[in-house]
Amino acid sequence: DKLDIIQQMTDENGTNIDNIVNFIEKVEKILTSVSSKFPKTKLFNRLALVSSYFMNVDLIKHKNEIYKNLINDPFNQDSKEWSLRIVHNSDSKSFDEIINNIITIDRIQGQMSNQNKIKEFDDIKVSMDINTDDKTSSLRFNIENAFSFFKEAIVLHDNTLSKIEEKIKVSSVD
Repeated sequence: DKLDIIQQMTDENGTNIDNIVNFIEKVEKILTSVSSKFPKTKLFNRLALVSSYFMNVDLIKHKNEIYKNLINDPFNQDSKEWSLRIVHNSDSKSFDEIINNIITIDRIQGQMSNQNKIKEFDDIKVSMDINTDDKTSSLRFNIENAFSFFKEAIVLHDNTLSKIEEKIKVSSVD
């Protein structure tokens, strides 16, 4: 009852990731193929567009400034790692459903391994999970609903990402 179609970053700079519109076009082709085997059938109980991005913030002082812009820290200290999670709900413009937009902004540190090379990283990661409500487990979406959802989700995704990019812009450039 679940179909995940994932675009995965496989190089350390993320240059192999296609933009969201091109990726959704590929997803729609896959869904069209699946639906041709099951015409006029409700295929899905939920729909989702899940994405993650590294913001490529290099300087520690910029990461600390972003932290202070986003989080009211009662300890008033710079933090090595942190997380902010926000959930918004809205009515779908395409069909009678609630759309959830779950946004997570994290400062993360770790290691990335690629072709036997290990690279340390410290960056700001933005994740979004735009999905339909989980009120029922019955199959209630057909292929047309999925296409409508993705069109709406792309607009929500792009608007949200623009707002986040504006909010985490740092005031000084080095």
